Amino acid sequence: MTEEERKKYGADTVRVMGSRLHPFISGQPFRIRYLQEVLLLVSSWKDKKG
Repeated sequence: MTEEERKKYGADTVRVMGSRLHPFISGQPFRIRYLQEVLLLVSSWKDKKG
């Protein structure tokens, strides 16, 4: 995708990052704290432009 295409379509599109979590991680109560920390970190990242 060229820079012009990114400028043209970038404002009108949504970007999604999918991730899968194994029950070994998401199904353990003592691991939820670390999962929440990672999700907060990732959601705080700003989209790089250019």
